[in-house]
Amino acid sequence: MLLELSGYYWKTCTLHAAVKLDIFTVIGDDAMTGTEIADRIGANPDATDRLLNALVAMGLLDKKDDTFLNVESAGRFLRKDSKAYLGYMIQHHQH
Repeated sequence: MLLELSGYYWKTCTLHAAVKLDIFTVIGDDAMTGTEIADRIGANPDATDRLLNALVAMGLLDKKDDTFLNVESAGRFLRKDSKAYLGYMIQHHQH
């Protein structure tokens, strides 16, 4: 239990980074490679790939072959073009 609790910090940091970089909006309804996403957000491809794989491990993205896709809940609550967007609250919690 203690190790599980201590691991929540990296999950929170991962979520905050993804929301700040607008990863979920960039992916939208498409399937994109890590390199395509990195190009769109102006980030290092290797670091972006690590972030995306962490989001897959957290259940916020799906990965098929070498592409990443939003899961339904991420698309609904973490895309800026959604009426149910919660990213502003997540960014508020970061501060």
